[in-house]
Amino acid sequence: MKRLTLPLIVAALAAIACGASDEQQIRKTAQGYLEATGNYRIDEAAPYAVPEMQRDLFPFMKAMMSRVDTNYILSNTPATIEITGVNINDDTSATIGYVKTTPIKQESESLCLVKRNGKWLVKVIANIPPAVRLYAQGNDTIRIDADAARKHFADSLTISK
Repeated sequence: MKRLTLPLIVAALAAIACGASDEQQIRKTAQGYLEATGNYRIDEAAPYAVPEMQRDLFPFMKAMMSRVDTNYILSNTPATIEITGVNINDDTSATIGYVKTTPIKQESESLCLVKRNGKWLVKVIANIPPAVRLYAQGNDTIRIDADAARKHFADSLTISK
């Protein structure tokens, strides 16, 4: 019986240690991503995101940043992030809860992360309207439906004319 108990204890301790390590990685990744995006530093957020976000969403975010009213950014920074909870769903997915506080408002949100090649990364599924998405496809001509963008991002973005 003692021979069976010791390996079980060692396995349990290893699992706990792995979970703590995952939680620390999740917190670090989420914090880095949220502090960067919350303070409008889009390029700094890229290393924390899955490759498909870097490819599809980040060009759009950068394009939109050139249209954001600078006074709004100045009045809405700095943003502070407090991670309020980590839920590791399984070996490859997790959700965190957080509170973002800016001089303008405070909001509670959640964020999804996935584990790829041993690294936790943010995975945001963006529902970008097609009329808005055209702008981020690398076209030199600006093809953006400003009304669609305003409706889609009404609470989080001020678009200058």
